[in-house]
Amino acid sequence: MPGTDGVRYMQQYDEFGLKQKTAFCGFALIDSLALKTIGRAALGVTTTTVYTDTVDNPENKKFAPEYNERFKIWPDYFSDYGYVAARVIDESLKATDGDTANKDKLAEAMIKVQFNAPRGPFRFDPVTHNPIQNVYVCRGAELPGGRIGNQVLATVKDVKDPGSKQY
Repeated sequence: MPGTDGVRYMQQYDEFGLKQKTAFCGFALIDSLALKTIGRAALGVTTTTVYTDTVDNPENKKFAPEYNERFKIWPDYFSDYGYVAARVIDESLKATDGDTANKDKLAEAMIKVQFNAPRGPFRFDPVTHNPIQNVYVCRGAELPGGRIGNQVLATVKDVKDPGSKQY
């Protein structure tokens, strides 16, 4: 439930006192964009995501503050998706010397791309072509400076799609 539906859901979840009974929400419900609107209703809510601006790795320690400085907002998972997509394209083009005419060669190069992104290690499953990446278990928390954000509680490393073949 990203967007306004997710924001209202979280606000009503808190208003009805449900947060005290159970406080786990699905993937990507609480991102940096929604947190600005959800506010304190997000405190204590646990969720999962592949990226939040508080991921503790060298790439994100550089990416998140630079993104915030440039755009005056903390990056969300869409910011990271854009970064990763551009990096995959760049690495694939480097591997093929910029040759985009041979689509099979380009696709083969893309499957082999691996790098450390703001979200953590990134690579593709050679069978399903889905990303293999970390998933973060987070809790809504008050961060330094009074900002409401995600505190990473645990990292589930190298998560793959459970599918066994390319669709």
